[in-house]
Amino acid sequence: MLQKDIAARIAKAERYLKTAKLALDEGDYDSCVSRAYYAVFHACIALLVCYVDKGAADWKHLTIINNSISAFAKRRKWFVHLKDTSGSKSFAESLHNLRLAREDADYGVDVITKSRSQSALRFAGRFLQEAKRRLK
Repeated sequence: MLQKDIAARIAKAERYLKTAKLALDEGDYDSCVSRAYYAVFHACIALLVCYVDKGAADWKHLTIINNSISAFAKRRKWFVHLKDTSGSKSFAESLHNLRLAREDADYGVDVITKSRSQSALRFAGRFLQEAKRRLK
């Protein structure tokens, strides 16, 4: 069951990343950022379920993000090299910024720029690629 849940989370993350790319191509920057965030969110859950042995059923967004930052930092500094292109100084800051961008995209109007959506998409793509490598 655990492997099935992990595989399902990664498959969902891949679908969301693909949707984010399509949204960017269509100029729908809000949807691009939102789907990029959820791609990372589901990949984080897969990693946490696999390596931290915690279920994710009751976790909220901030809990997932904070647990991911903490758990991945303890494992040979996972993802420390991954940063977004918005000037973030660390992986933790990049992940936090992606969550904030998703909130802006979902609740704001005309606040997500093409550049911000491209940054979110690049970060999500690199994160998912690295997560899949860690889960092999």
